[in-house]
Amino acid sequence: TICRCAMHLPGSISMNSGNGSSTTKNPTDQAATCLKRIENRAIADNQDSVFRLKTDAKRISMSKFTHGDVTINYEVHGEGFPLLLFAPGGMRSAASFWRGAEWDPIETLSPHFKVIAMDQRNAGESTAPVSSNDGWHTYTGDHLALLRHLGIDRLHVLGGCIGGPYCFGMMQAAPQRVCAAVLQQSIGFEDNRQLFYDMFDDWAVGLKASHTEATDADWDSFRGNMYDGDFLFNTSQDFVANCSTPLLVLMGSDPYHPETISREIANLAPNATLVEDWKEDGRETAERVIEFLRENTPTSS
Repeated sequence: TICRCAMHLPGSISMNSGNGSSTTKNPTDQAATCLKRIENRAIADNQDSVFRLKTDAKRISMSKFTHGDVTINYEVHGEGFPLLLFAPGGMRSAASFWRGAEWDPIETLSPHFKVIAMDQRNAGESTAPVSSNDGWHTYTGDHLALLRHLGIDRLHVLGGCIGGPYCFGMMQAAPQRVCAAVLQQSIGFEDNRQLFYDMFDDWAVGLKASHTEATDADWDSFRGNMYDGDFLFNTSQDFVANCSTPLLVLMGSDPYHPETISREIANLAPNATLVEDWKEDGRETAERVIEFLRENTPTSS
């Protein structure tokens, strides 16, 4: 599976061949092909999303809400204890990215939980102004505002890719509200800062024309606020070591989602379980996630 963050591919990237061995791809030769595959998958995802919306209309509530100058697009699927999803896709994190992933938590978890999927600000159909002060706390503010809008107090969270730090942002800001978290191949720092700078810049270049309120210096400050940190960029090892929230860690295995980051989260957190092999069998992964979330769902919400 090609990483959804991988819009730029500097340096050589080691990729699992599927039989346990690894091969090294030279991105000079592979970048155009990888980018085309990502673009084609995005088109396919959008088409699949339209199909799902038409066929599953009775199960889906799609809405937008505003807080201040921000408009957030979100979907609600199913009923039960709330589960907020933070999609993969880097700065483009949007609900549609779950379609075509290793497994689709919207489809598989909505029969068991009230699944809320959202587009992050300036991704998908969500919009927001841009300023030099924007950073991880800005996104956490959006997440808490969505919960207030929906009248949700306690919940589970599940984040893929950039969603890992989003989950920890919630746990830092409102630890008493998050009952359990699933961290699916979280991003993190491991001599890969330029990858995230490039990913951010590729996202930003498509937005600058419509965000005249932000100068180049504002964009640079925003990028630094997001990716100049270490470990999980918005979370320290000390916080994770003292985080009692139950965590299910689905291990990463590429430069954007380093294996070492997943292992360190699992080693530090006092109530964490690491799952090394989860990509090959989506059904088994879904069953494990459902069991984990059920075990940590309070008897009354």
